Amino acid sequence: MFKYPVSWIPENDLSSVKGFEDDFVKWGKEMKFINNDKEEMKIREMTLDKYVGYSFADYDYEKMLFFCKFGGLWSFWDDIDVEGCDDILLSEKKFSKLFTTRGKYDEKLLDEYDGAFNDPKVSMKDIENDSYPICIAWMQLCDELENKRSKEFVKRLMNEMKFWIFASLKEKNAVINYRNTKKHISFNDYMKIREYGIGMIPTSSLIENIIDYELDPDFFKHPSMKRIRYISCIIFTLTNDSFSFWMDIKNEWVNSIIAISQEKNISYEEGSKKIVDYHNKIVKEFDMIAETLDMSDDIKKYIQHLRVTLRGFAEFGLRSKRYIKDRDINVKNFGMKFSIDYY
Repeated sequence: MFKYPVSWIPENDLSSVKGFEDDFVKWGKEMKFINNDKEEMKIREMTLDKYVGYSFADYDYEKMLFFCKFGGLWSFWDDIDVEGCDDILLSEKKFSKLFTTRGKYDEKLLDEYDGAFNDPKVSMKDIENDSYPICIAWMQLCDELENKRSKEFVKRLMNEMKFWIFASLKEKNAVINYRNTKKHISFNDYMKIREYGIGMIPTSSLIENIIDYELDPDFFKHPSMKRIRYISCIIFTLTNDSFSFWMDIKNEWVNSIIAISQEKNISYEEGSKKIVDYHNKIVKEFDMIAETLDMSDDIKKYIQHLRVTLRGFAEFGLRSKRYIKDRDINVKNFGMKFSIDYY
């Protein structure tokens, strides 16, 4: 059972609010990256109303809708151009120029990355001849954000997005190897990829947009804040992997439960217990570290919303249609059942 303090529950419960999903589909059709019933169904299986309603419950609709577009477009891209595409180099070619003008990305830097570095932003005019609709939709969001936030903030976010994308492509390489050899990447190596591939780093930056307060980049250099950001990535990974476990088993996709179970030579049931115990331990560590930080009211607000978002992503995962359909079919094959509780 995944456990959270009651202080991680938002003041407002917007989990039943409707509209985000319909507004995203309308936008997708306008931007022409949703063109048929199959693509629309893929979006609706994401359960975007709950994705946003649980995770960003204390803020106005427009800011929540912007995140819905940002996160929903990411998930759609991941389904289409990573999980659903065997030509990883094609995905890299399509998207690298959106987030860097340096040319081919050096994968070795993934393991050394520790914050933003200076890459110039690519604007709409640089891809005006690119007809790929997801690219155009990304740049619309980037340009909209640049009208509201500082250039430094947008540059930082684009760098974080670049690592999110390339970590996902690296994860796909691990999947291909797993399918071919039946040997899963090690737990530590998997978590190193997921630290960036789960997308919690750019998500935490988007929280700054939602609360309308940009953090000083030097704040992220503080050892305690580095640890909080890392823990946030791992918390999200562990809940996401647990709720998507049955889907990942069906698709032969990499997953932390599979990784630790293979590594320790234990059953999936035993592996899942280790994942839950690890999650509950670092949730407590998050709060312990946060209590030691000398925080202004704005930073306190940021940290609290980080808590709300992490807890919200877990509640969303528990209810996501895309996970439930495989769980309901395959749960009888494994003695595992995940739930959420509070203390």
